[in-house]
Amino acid sequence: EKIMVTYTGKSYGLGKVIADEAPIFFSYLYTRLSDLRSGLTERIEHLEELEEEEMADGTLIKRFKFRYVFRTDGELLETENEIVCSKRPKDKHYRIELNTSPSVTREIPMQYLDRVAETVLDVIKSWEKDRKLLLSSTR
Repeated sequence: EKIMVTYTGKSYGLGKVIADEAPIFFSYLYTRLSDLRSGLTERIEHLEELEEEEMADGTLIKRFKFRYVFRTDGELLETENEIVCSKRPKDKHYRIELNTSPSVTREIPMQYLDRVAETVLDVIKSWEKDRKLLLSSTR
């Protein structure tokens, strides 16, 4: 079996969220990622939610940064990750993208980058499943 490795990062498009629902989604995303801080074989560290920025062209950017740590056979593998939610002025939704890369300058199997993307995608799918209930409780 051949295992692909990388020294560089990878970007994943993970979907969209309706702009009017974004503040609640951002809170949901942060909370769900925060819940993953206590894992033994996989965990999130240094979770950080940055203030939303407005670019010169009016694009809104919301970022979340974190380190994902894998414990495998006594070895620690880490990735540096950033979730970028961006909304152009005329759009009615934020696009969600994950940028992930090895946290040290050494190769890491691609499967670990893919695993981070799967984890974040699971959170987004949970949001899609729970959003009506969550939104109805805030109105």
